[in-house]
Amino acid sequence: MEHEIMKHSRKIFDISKESNQSFIKKTKEIAIEIFIIVFAVTFSIWLHSIAEHKKEQKEVRTFLTNIRKDLKNDMDSLKVDVKDYKEDTKAYKSILQLTRSNIDSLDRVNSKIKFQIHLHSQKISNANYEGFKSSGKIENIENEDLRMAILSFYQQDVPAIIESSGLYKQYLLKTADVLIAQEDSNTQHVYLDTRFKSNTKFLIMVGDACIKLYEENPIKHASEIIKMIDKELVK
Repeated sequence: MEHEIMKHSRKIFDISKESNQSFIKKTKEIAIEIFIIVFAVTFSIWLHSIAEHKKEQKEVRTFLTNIRKDLKNDMDSLKVDVKDYKEDTKAYKSILQLTRSNIDSLDRVNSKIKFQIHLHSQKISNANYEGFKSSGKIENIENEDLRMAILSFYQQDVPAIIESSGLYKQYLLKTADVLIAQEDSNTQHVYLDTRFKSNTKFLIMVGDACIKLYEENPIKHASEIIKMIDKELVK
């Protein structure tokens, strides 16, 4: 391309120095050469843009393929977490229903009350997203609805998951501390302690909130994004 531009530029120079041609003729020939140069440059830019666009969209497809796997794994993991939350909150509610009579009966048969400690350490796979976003390529996703859905998931749903699971862990450990501090090897009446009951009630409330949050937001949104990606990848 540079060779062609140089060639036509030299021709313009030669025409301008030509003394045997009329001014009008030289002007016409120079205009033609300028048009050829402009057209060549424009065409070159157009071809480059097409090539660059194809490269960008190839990167987008690779990103969407990878992030689909991440979302699928995260969604499955969140569903397992919801199942665990439901089982734990059910167990905690049963413990709250215990009376002194119930506990005395269990003590007489040497039956132990089990307080489930499940930290629900939820981790989201965001390496592919963070890498693509930090490289400034997220805007290359031409489907605006899909782009905004992905941004919303990682910028809103993920922080909410981390915050809620962190709050749950905080109150779970506080409740466990009460048991550790007061538990007597010969009795299980610690489960009647007012502080323990208060912490457990709040723990159940946070657990129920996590279940509602996960089901109505990240799990639902991840499923929707996967469907959108599937449609995008078949184009």
